[in-house]
Amino acid sequence: MKVLLVFHTKTGHTLEAAKAIEEGIRYAGHSINVIPVKECDPKHLEEYETIIFGTPTWFSGACGPIKSFLHKIPKGLLENKVCSAYAVMGGSGGHKAVEEIGIMTSEKGCIDFIHGPVIQAGGFMSMWKGYAVNRSDLIKCREYGAEIVK
Repeated sequence: MKVLLVFHTKTGHTLEAAKAIEEGIRYAGHSINVIPVKECDPKHLEEYETIIFGTPTWFSGACGPIKSFLHKIPKGLLENKVCSAYAVMGGSGGHKAVEEIGIMTSEKGCIDFIHGPVIQAGGFMSMWKGYAVNRSDLIKCREYGAEIVK
């Protein structure tokens, strides 16, 4: 199974979680490409069976760069694909961010959305780097990675 993980990070915490998810997927024997959203073109999505979106939580929702990317995806491009999302939050709103991505991917044709983990890390509103992703959340991310490719 080919997996793409598209993420945005300001402080590095969303990337920390992405690396743990990547480890889980590779351990399960599948290939994955991890790409910052600013380097990803929606056309890249055609090549993958599973697409994971990683977002920091901004104002109790998904971050602007991920939402902008999702808006650029042509309708129908996500048909027959598994989509998922995880969120990293310094305060609250992570579950809402993941649900928001779920709605946006369904508008693009995805009918198989998996709610990924919500990780507590960083500082409120990313005003400072804050604390790193803790060990138990990194384990949760690895397990999520291995599970999503089953």
